[in-house]
Amino acid sequence: MINTHQNAANLSLKQLHYFVALADELHFTKAAARCFVTQSTLSGGIRELEQQVDVTLFERDKKLVMLTPAGHALRPLAHQLLSAAGDFLQLGSELAQPLSGTLMLGAIPTIAPFWLPKLMRLGE
Repeated sequence: MINTHQNAANLSLKQLHYFVALADELHFTKAAARCFVTQSTLSGGIRELEQQVDVTLFERDKKLVMLTPAGHALRPLAHQLLSAAGDFLQLGSELAQPLSGTLMLGAIPTIAPFWLPKLMRLGE
């Protein structure tokens, strides 16, 4: 029986990034350049990912790289995970600086013409 929690803990965003890059490029050299790594580093990351999910993601030979049906099925999920990781980092960054961001100010129409011009000049 496979321990999915332990496998998930070993899954790296870097491996997913390599997978998505190779799935998009279908060329090891281009995908490695896109990830700013060597071709052997990219290949090793893909191999580790395939071992972790216990399925072949790419069919490869000397001239051609193609996604397997499993690779096609996992590609959208890899995109979602990388996007969620980006959202996680963005929110963490925003939470680290609580007094930054957009301030929304509203006023009822009867006092807005009198107070808002004065408040707007305070920021100048």
